[in-house]
Amino acid sequence: MTDGGLSDRPIEVIMEQELAMKAALKERGYHHGAAVFTLLFLQSVHLPHVRITLIGLVQVLKMNDYFLT
Repeated sequence: MTDGGLSDRPIEVIMEQELAMKAALKERGYHHGAAVFTLLFLQSVHLPHVRITLIGLVQVLKMNDYFLT
């Protein structure tokens, strides 16, 4: 993985990984489209309450960290 978030893997591998992620999310009750965009949105700096970061979930207003395992 490069620093810019772009993968050095072939597009076919990335497509397979996206399909696997969508299947896993669907199994867990996520039934919306465009899961990648939902994940991108949840890390947006303008969100006032909860944000996904590299260290995990952060409750912004209280500055609490919830580390992902």
